[in-house]
Amino acid sequence: MNTTVTTLVMGAAPVPRPVASAGYSFVRFFGGAVGAYVAGKVAEHTFQGAFVLGAGVTVVALIVLTLFRRFVGSAPVPAHGTVEEAEVLELADAD
Repeated sequence: MNTTVTTLVMGAAPVPRPVASAGYSFVRFFGGAVGAYVAGKVAEHTFQGAFVLGAGVTVVALIVLTLFRRFVGSAPVPAHGTVEEAEVLELADAD
């Protein structure tokens, strides 16, 4: 999934590929670091709170994606590769 999303982000970005890659990596790693810290702090107070917060953030993300779907839908599909090649790579990664 990460490869597919990365390919779409790199293709849809209106900036040079290195800039898009750096921005995408920053968002992913920063979000992962902040998310883990915040979930831990929320879980200190209430165990279910971390799950409620995660569900809330997911709903907000879905709303944002819905509002800006015209930009998300404009990502080009890679011209190379087939479904069969993807399945072979997926099986190879599973080993």
